Order: sequence, then structure tokens, then C-alpha cells
Amino acid sequence: MNRSGRASPGARRRATRADVAELAGTSTAVVSYVINDGPRRVAPHTAERVRAAIEELGYRPNAVARSLRLQRTRALGLVVPDLANPFFAELASAIELHASEYGEALLLGNSLDSEDRESDNLRTFIDYRVDGLIVVPVSSGGGSLSLLREFDMPVVILDRTVPGAGAPTVLPDNAAGAAAATDHLLAHGYESVGCVAGPEEIFTAEERLQGWRTAVERVGLRADERLVVRSEFDRDAACRAATRLLSGPARPRALFVSSDEQAFGVLRASARLGLRVPDDLALVGFDGLRHSQSTVPRLATMRQPFGRFGKLAVELVHRQPPATADEIIRLPVTLQAGGTCGCADDVEEGV
Repeated sequence: MNRSGRASPGARRRATRADVAELAGTSTAVVSYVINDGPRRVAPHTAERVRAAIEELGYRPNAVARSLRLQRTRALGLVVPDLANPFFAELASAIELHASEYGEALLLGNSLDSEDRESDNLRTFIDYRVDGLIVVPVSSGGGSLSLLREFDMPVVILDRTVPGAGAPTVLPDNAAGAAAATDHLLAHGYESVGCVAGPEEIFTAEERLQGWRTAVERVGLRADERLVVRSEFDRDAACRAATRLLSGPARPRALFVSSDEQAFGVLRASARLGLRVPDDLALVGFDGLRHSQSTVPRLATMRQPFGRFGKLAVELVHRQPPATADEIIRLPVTLQAGGTCGCADDVEEGV
């Protein structure tokens, strides 16, 4: 289009429903019935003419008008705390893949760990009348999720719990996975196993810390809090936290690290301090990100089933009758051994 609003020379005019009706020799109402598969039946030979005309003209229905008429956008909303974090990027990719199988687009909201931004994202998606919402909450307080109770919209919570949210929740088996990671380090003979934990206010982080404690105490060792440091689920923050821990008098021989992003920071701290991995420091992360296969040595980690997370989240949005409120589903995680734990660095799959 030029500035006058007229079509530019050589520009192809977008086909309309009337154009399809004229080419097919029928009415615009019949074209609408064919596109929407109802509400009235169309004779097979007429429907075939309409579809042929649509194909020839390259006609595409007006999605906005269709959404207003059907009260459906054929889109899901996903809100995550930090889209720059590779964990949430991989999770979004898995959800988008399965949403597309339902013919739905995935709209992304990035709350940047702010409940105010989380509320703004949720309100925007509600205003757009998305067909369902999938949310990784900023915190277990879930204050911003309270506004969802006012709307009849399917909601699924991932990765973190919000008590009383009235929505099904899908979680990794955090405690069991953390315990398995710690058990693996103990099996290598490392008796001094510390933990890089996540933020105290995040439920996921607390479950993983408890899993570490359980594994250590199960073999008769003391869960020494001097061997625990906390950081955000961020590699820079974890690098600073690990530097403090590894520079102290009670430096552990091995570490369970609560996320792969943190583990990348621990590897950087180790290099800065001149510690060789795994000779001087062994570690196992948690998540199984694609990037975990790119470190030297390769990061041992507890792999989350991203594909199953995405599939289940989308299925719960569409489940009829609706999923049970406050239902909690836990998915198992598996060990992906690697060079950082002391295993051979060429191991491809978990054991």
C-alpha cells in the first residue's frame, strides 16, 4: 500500500469471501459454512467448488473476525519468569510444538521475576481471550494468579506450586531427582558433598535442597549447612556464590547444583580458582538443558522431560471434563552422566 491507502502498482489484492463465492458460483454464506464446517450442511460437490476457489485465490479468512464470532482465538498464553533463561526457552519450545498439534499459536509473556509484570501479562492474555493459560509463577505466593479466578479460562501451572490456585500443577520430581544426583556423587566416593541451592522463596529450590539433605543423611553424613550456598537461578549469581563457597575453609569435594544455569556459573568459578573438574571438584546439575552437552567436560545433570511437560500442559488445558483443581502431577527426572561427575565424558544417555 502507498501513503494514499491505494494498492501499490503490481501489488496483489487480498482475496475476499465475496471473490471466493463468485468464483465458486455460490453465496458468501455457503462459503462461510464450508470454512467453519457448519452450522448448515453443504452439498459435497458445492463444498468441493468452494475449496477449489479458496485454493486458486489463496484466500485466508480474517482470523480476528473469526475469533470474535467463535469466541476463540486458537492461541494459548504462556507466562514465564525469565525468557532469557534457557530452561524456560526450552520449556516454551516444547509447549509450542504440542500447541501447534491443536492448531493453536503460543503467545509468550515474560514476567522478569516481577509479580506486577506477571499480572500485566495475565490481564493482557485475558483481554485477548486466549483459549487457555500456562503459567510458571514468579513465586509460590501466587498473588497475581488470584485474578484468574474471576474468569472461566483453563489454567495450568508448571514447575512451581501455588497452594489454593485452583489449577492443576505439573512438576518435576525435585526431591527425588536431587537425592539421586547426590547419591551418584556419593557413589563416586566423594564424602564431602555440598549444595548450590536456589532462592529460598521458590518452592522448587526448597524441594531440591531437601533432596540433597535426604541423600547425605541417608548414608550417615551430616548435612553441613556450611557446605550450602544460595543464588538466583542465574549463572552470574551462581558464579559469585560458588566462588565464596570454594574459597572458604570448608570447601566441599563435590556439589549438587540446583539448576544447569547455576552449574554453568559454578564451572566458571572453578576455572577462575584454578580447580580442575572433576579432579578437584565434581558436580551434577539439574534440568538437562541442551547447553549442558557443550561444556568441557560435559555437565552431568538430572534431565527433565521437556517433551512430556509440553505435551501434558497442553493436554490439561484441553481436557474435558476440565482437569481437577489443585491436582499435582510429578514427572520423573533421569541422570545424564557426564565428565563433571567423574564418569566417562563420552556417556550419551542417563543411567
